[in-house]
Amino acid sequence: MYTYGHVGRPAAAAAVPAASAALALALALALVLTGCTGADTAGGSKPSPTSSTKKAATADRDTVDAEVRALVRAAGLDHGQGKTTSITQNGVKNPGLVDWTVVLDTPRAERALRAMGAEAERRGWHPEPLEDGKVMYEKSGWVLTVGSSATADVVALREGESLLSVFAHAWGA
Repeated sequence: MYTYGHVGRPAAAAAVPAASAALALALALALVLTGCTGADTAGGSKPSPTSSTKKAATADRDTVDAEVRALVRAAGLDHGQGKTTSITQNGVKNPGLVDWTVVLDTPRAERALRAMGAEAERRGWHPEPLEDGKVMYEKSGWVLTVGSSATADVVALREGESLLSVFAHAWGA
């Protein structure tokens, strides 16, 4: 079960291996892409999430990275306790990707998601509601998702823990 805007319990972020973080990133990307198909369940269509982002000037990766760090801080979390897969082992930053994951206790993760969503909107990220109450945000050629999973194949979670993920990617990157 992957939910946006609702999250779980803290655990040591150091316990999340790099491979698990990479799989979490892949899961987040798949969810973003499947949520952006444009078809709703009623058989009609809805505007593509790219319609508003194509009109805006594209922000650079460092700007979006700073925004993600601000979301993490606004949720009362330490960016250093989470993991990222958007920087390679040789220190090269992926120009079209910013991500961050951490394992938290479920109540703390839920509070963090609400705080991150509010901060994203305060910083000018535009919410795009998806099916099942999920939300993604758009700004300056980037799409941002914040979500959690109480059950994850990518990392071993103890009962009461959730994987909190922040994922931003540039359209066309």
